[in-house]
Amino acid sequence: MTTACRGYLDNDKRDHPINQGMCAGMIGAMFYYGSSLPRGDRFCSPSNANTVQAIRIVINYMDNNPAILHNVFYEIVEEALRKAWPCP
Repeated sequence: MTTACRGYLDNDKRDHPINQGMCAGMIGAMFYYGSSLPRGDRFCSPSNANTVQAIRIVINYMDNNPAILHNVFYEIVEEALRKAWPCP
């Protein structure tokens, strides 16, 4: 999924456009609902944050934690965003 997320950011429509949409859609949904998740799972993004920043955070997290790449993608997204934007 890392390749698809990078392709989405690079606007490279030749590289798995369906997976790019899945990446952007999953991260976008989690970004939107992050503060509404259960207490242990929620994250609080800054008011000026956007989906592209969230995608970059997730890509960076996957790059720095290759051992988790076998996990379910939404779990990786949630963990990356929770660590980047913890709630007070």
